[in-house]
This record gives sequence, structure tokens and C-alpha cells, in this order.
Amino acid sequence: VLDRERIMSTGVGKGFAIPHGKTNAVNEILAAFGKTENPIDYQALDNQPVHLVFLLVGKDNMVSTHIKLLSRISRMMNKDEFREKLMVAKSSEEIVDLFKTEEQNYFDV
Repeated sequence: VLDRERIMSTGVGKGFAIPHGKTNAVNEILAAFGKTENPIDYQALDNQPVHLVFLLVGKDNMVSTHIKLLSRISRMMNKDEFREKLMVAKSSEEIVDLFKTEEQNYFDV
């Protein structure tokens, strides 16, 4: 993930970042989501600070699935209303429910 960040920031704009990488140290795709109280200077493409971070780590040989997931995450996170709901969510359960509801708009990977 750090090697990928050295190439180019994964702060894609609108207050969110999608750091990602591939490694054979994992057997499946792993994901984690976090939000910050204080903004992070992530050197995002729009120069705006980041509050929402979605980390994605996949196995080296799962390139196609990795790219599809990055695309899906990006589409979800580009929705203003969805990001706003994530920012005001009070619990991890509420965040998971928001992702599940939003995920229903997309086909399986």
C-alpha cells in the first residue's frame, strides 16, 4: 500500500481516499473503512483534506477483481449523499448498514 502511495496519492477527492495494494501476504481480498474526526492532508487530487478512508488489499493474482472493487468503491464514495451519511454515522453497525444498502445498487463482482 505504501509503495502504491509513493507512485501517486489515492486521495481521489471529495474528502475520501482509497489506499490499495496487492500482495501475496494475503489469501483473499481484505477491506477496511475508517473515518476521522480531524481532516488528513492526503495530497488528494482536489487538494481537499480527507475524512473517509477505504483500504483495499488483494492477492497479487486477483487483479481483475481488485480493479472491479476499486471501481465499485469509487462509484459509491462519489455520491455526495452517501458520503454525508457516512460522516454522521454514529456506530460501526450503522456504517456497515449504509454500505450494505448502497451495495444493493450494484451487481456482484
